[in-house]
Amino acid sequence: MPRRCYCFRGIFLCDNSNARTGIVPRSTDQYLLVPNEPMCPSYLRIRLPLAEALKRFADWIALPALGPPQKTAWNKVNDLACKDGDWRCNVVLFIYESGDWTAFEDRSGYLSTFTSDKWLKLAGRDELVFAGYNDSNPSGHLIVIQQGQIVREFLDNTASPQSPVNRGRLGFEGDNPINDWIGAASFVDDDEIVISPDYGLLWMFGERG
Repeated sequence: MPRRCYCFRGIFLCDNSNARTGIVPRSTDQYLLVPNEPMCPSYLRIRLPLAEALKRFADWIALPALGPPQKTAWNKVNDLACKDGDWRCNVVLFIYESGDWTAFEDRSGYLSTFTSDKWLKLAGRDELVFAGYNDSNPSGHLIVIQQGQIVREFLDNTASPQSPVNRGRLGFEGDNPINDWIGAASFVDDDEIVISPDYGLLWMFGERG
């Protein structure tokens, strides 16, 4: 599961808990300050080896990279990606391989702005999952693509003109389908492929002026 973020006494903090709404940390000793951005950033994972996934993503995102991907500790990403308390660029990614997949954790929240058609172009014929939620302004998003087809699309976000969207079903949903943002949050928290390892690659695109 991706590491979690909280709002605590007016500041944003991250750890690796999977607790959601209503949980407040007892102290800030083990937490990391992060910018005032979405409290649980989204992620992309695609069933490709790392090198191939990086090349395809760079071609697809169509933004200038600030440099090549650099090996970075998870708890140093925000330090390197921020300047004067804000992101240095539009896209801040923490990337790593997990089994047959390459995962892109979106620290800046930029990827959540893309439509399903945009994700289809990235996926091609490969399996792709985009998912995320924000529990400070309750919303959830899930797109699953297989063999060039969207097999699951869910969006619960009152701030989005595209919402609500609820198409398709995944095998595990059964009698408990994803019908609200909490269901999407459960998918994110239970995703064993998105593991937030101690080290991965930091990659940034679209430098801000």
